[in-house]
Amino acid sequence: MPLTPGLKEAGSSLRLGQGYAVNGQRPESNNFLIDGANNFNGVDGGFVLKPPVDAISEFRILTHSSTAEFGNSLGSTTNIITKSGTNNIHGALWEFLRNDALDSKNYFASKVEPLKQNQFGGTIGGPIRKDKTFFSGFYEGFCNRQGETAGSTVPSLKQRTGDFSELPGPLLLLFTNPPTLFPNNQLPFISPLSQNLLRLFPLPNNGLNTYTSTQVKREDFNEYGAKLDHYLSSNDIFNFRYTINDGTRFDPLSPAGASVPGFPIGENQRSQSFVAQETHTFSPSMVGVFRFSFLRNKFLFGERTNHTTPGSLGFQYQPSLDVAVGPPFIQVNGYTTVGGPITGPRNTYENAYDYSGSLSWIRGRHELKFGGGFQHLHVNVLQGIATNGFFVFAPFPVNDAFASFLLGDPVFFLQGRGDFARSISGKSLNGYVQDSYKASSRLTLNLGLRYELPFPYTEAKNRQTLWIPGRQSTVFASAPPGLLYPGDAGVPRGLISTFKKGFAPRVGAAWDPTGSGNWLATSAYGIFYEPYYTGQGGPLQSPISAPPYLQTEQVS
Repeated sequence: MPLTPGLKEAGSSLRLGQGYAVNGQRPESNNFLIDGANNFNGVDGGFVLKPPVDAISEFRILTHSSTAEFGNSLGSTTNIITKSGTNNIHGALWEFLRNDALDSKNYFASKVEPLKQNQFGGTIGGPIRKDKTFFSGFYEGFCNRQGETAGSTVPSLKQRTGDFSELPGPLLLLFTNPPTLFPNNQLPFISPLSQNLLRLFPLPNNGLNTYTSTQVKREDFNEYGAKLDHYLSSNDIFNFRYTINDGTRFDPLSPAGASVPGFPIGENQRSQSFVAQETHTFSPSMVGVFRFSFLRNKFLFGERTNHTTPGSLGFQYQPSLDVAVGPPFIQVNGYTTVGGPITGPRNTYENAYDYSGSLSWIRGRHELKFGGGFQHLHVNVLQGIATNGFFVFAPFPVNDAFASFLLGDPVFFLQGRGDFARSISGKSLNGYVQDSYKASSRLTLNLGLRYELPFPYTEAKNRQTLWIPGRQSTVFASAPPGLLYPGDAGVPRGLISTFKKGFAPRVGAAWDPTGSGNWLATSAYGIFYEPYYTGQGGPLQSPISAPPYLQTEQVS
């Protein structure tokens, strides 16, 4: 099921890669693998790397009928197998072009919005040593220049001077009882600070109070990949794959900021994936696989490009985050917002290590498989919030919000301060056993048991908090009541106790009722766990006895 436009807009490009929901679960509840290795964005959900179609040999989406080998998600598991080289050289080239040559005009735009999109690349694969060593590789580039048109309500030319005679009703000061009328709807003065801030508001260009513009969004991405397959002997095969993706985005209209130009944001992403795998054949009926993978995802989101300081606008306070210096975020009720985004930048550096192994054994009618793995996720994150200040102007004390702005009377001001950086680590273990039993030529039974052991996330300097009403922290005695920290009585480093009951049985059956192969009846039952403590840090009755908020689902 596709995401709703509202959900995509709310997350901007943070939602890219989460384009569908499976079995009623959240889009973040889908797991992604490439060649059996981790390809999951542990911060935002969705996938990290996206190999081009010509570099893929197999593509499978497993839902709630998956065997015990697969876990870590309530929705689906998507596994992509990339192409390997062969004894013959094969390759492909492509170019996909979109432009605005035949596009119609946006209703709100003055002309056809510009569009020039190029998606191009190639693949190649072949032998290094015949029957022994093979290679394959790919490259894909993506360049996009796309116009986006937006309209906003801005103050009229007269309103910018304090003249509100264009209002349909009187301009009133609501402090007094009864409210005081401004003669001729004229403000007696304009605050010097507000006068400085007026330059952040564009002049109307479409009627009395409307500003419309078409801005060009820029995207540039390059992805490379190489794979090496080496037959050490008839019993041992080594596989190595490395993939890297570099990309930048420039958005002239920030989804979390101003609705007019002048306060654009940038993005920078660099993702890398390395996989090493050895397959050993013990006998014609027994095969073992050991795999190590490393995934690194650097994602710098909401990078500021307008570095106008609050001091240059007349304010006396200083920004609280050096990399986020910019104008304050100003919200005027009923008018456009201006200034730098209230949130951001959100910079994350994610490193995920995955060790796994399996043993497959065919014995009579049984196809047995045993395996397990260990995962370690480490994330360094910087999240700014209102670091340049956040002002809200409402129809109070004057019954027009822009008039309140000109008088310099906000109803709310906020500035985030403190340490905006965190270093989060999480570990998890899993193991499974499964059997695909051929009960007859028409009936196959799939039986399995998986065990998940996710450990609560910890922070390098114990900068996580737990909320328990009525308790007072002894680690930080000045903390508000109810706010506890690691080191307080009964509060471990991960805030909550480790969930140790993650048993996930799987049962499935496939039956051919006629034996002709034209009909197939299937049924499956399973318990699935998603190793995210979504309530970690939320209200609990006791940090020891209460179970973690581990997402689970039973399906039949």
